[in-house]
Amino acid sequence: MTSTFSTDSSAQLLIKSLIAYDAINESEIAEVYEFERTLQWIKENNLKRVALQFPDELLVDSINIYQKLEELCDIPLYLMADTTFGSCCVDEIGAEHGVCDGIIHYGSACLSSTIRFPSLHIFGRRRLDIEDFMKHLKSNYRDNNVKTLIFAESAYTYAVDTILSTVQKEFKNMRSIQSSCHVEGSEGEEGLFIGSEENGMLPRLTLQYNHLQWSTYDPQTKKFLKHSTIPRKLMMKRFHLVEKAKDARIIGILVGTLGVKGYNEALDHIRTLIKKRGKKCYTLAVGKLNPAKLANFPEVDVFVLVACPDTVLIDSKSFYKPVLTMYELELALNSNRDPSAGFEYVAEFSNLLPGGKEYVEASETVEDDECADVSLITGGIRYLSSRTDDSDETSTNQAITTRAPLGVATYARDAGEFLENRSWRGLEQKLGETPVSEIKEGRRGIALGYTHEPS
Repeated sequence: MTSTFSTDSSAQLLIKSLIAYDAINESEIAEVYEFERTLQWIKENNLKRVALQFPDELLVDSINIYQKLEELCDIPLYLMADTTFGSCCVDEIGAEHGVCDGIIHYGSACLSSTIRFPSLHIFGRRRLDIEDFMKHLKSNYRDNNVKTLIFAESAYTYAVDTILSTVQKEFKNMRSIQSSCHVEGSEGEEGLFIGSEENGMLPRLTLQYNHLQWSTYDPQTKKFLKHSTIPRKLMMKRFHLVEKAKDARIIGILVGTLGVKGYNEALDHIRTLIKKRGKKCYTLAVGKLNPAKLANFPEVDVFVLVACPDTVLIDSKSFYKPVLTMYELELALNSNRDPSAGFEYVAEFSNLLPGGKEYVEASETVEDDECADVSLITGGIRYLSSRTDDSDETSTNQAITTRAPLGVATYARDAGEFLENRSWRGLEQKLGETPVSEIKEGRRGIALGYTHEPS
């Protein structure tokens, strides 16, 4: 059974599946993981110690790669099997802990610009059955003239040219573009994603190209699915979060990356925008997000995540409070940005900063009469202005609101006041008040299943 603040037994099955993942044959490992290009890159950059970063699904090959590369390059290597944030981002902080001067990132990647030192991306080459792919295309696309944009997960980019040369013999109007590029699609065009449905690229692409009818093909399961309603449903969910942000009084800024170039500028931009609208904000660095972590900040009305494009879209239905992107916060608080002009979703925060192609400067002040509207969440009147309820010099940090016919209740305006009113404020040390107990042998195993528990 799954709940918001606990993990069900399926997580144990995930761990077992990672262990049972098919490893690449030793005869193919040098080609699949591009040893020749790796050694050339190390030599060209004159590196002395290199970090190897692996996602969970490639850990089964990590030891073989580490041992063979160490023999070939004759320099010390540093193996990283966990990341501070998303596995698609280059973990420069982890590499710095290993005193490395370069990092090789394996697996699916967001390709965000790094800050501290050189990095190399090795996507790996997953198997793709082109004959099976063509069979699904012919059975799902009756019209050979259908216009389709083909996107591929990074592990299949090596096969894009081969795919296109085969596909265009039957379907002349199919074309492929890189996921990091943006092109104007024509009316009636469709989108096809080659890769896993769990990949972070898919929700970003469906929002960015929300006018397309989307299909997916997973080469591992060999399943072809049509998703005609995905963009519409996703857009409705994201617009609902925009309305939540308009109603929010306290906003939590989540630091979702420490390696993507420009993240400090993005944090400053968000703080400035929130301050202009008379709201309060707190910056939080909590590592990988989960509902239990964010539930420790109940005074926050909404969170905004600063992260790479492939990890910034969080389905926050299991979270205590919603998690937005920087673009959605801009739609909520920047009155100069007109969402009715066309919903061109922006997932990369660098495009929203000064100098970016989607940058729109927010006005310093907003006239109350111009920006008063009705909240679609609460039904009350709200103002997108810099005025606040405590603008009066005589006001305090508390406000009074009616609660039930018999009395009044106070609510806090900031985190300090909220903490003061909480009945439980965290673990108390009580130094010198608790008796000293004897040392006893503890549990063995992991929290998902200790050795003394029945399997």
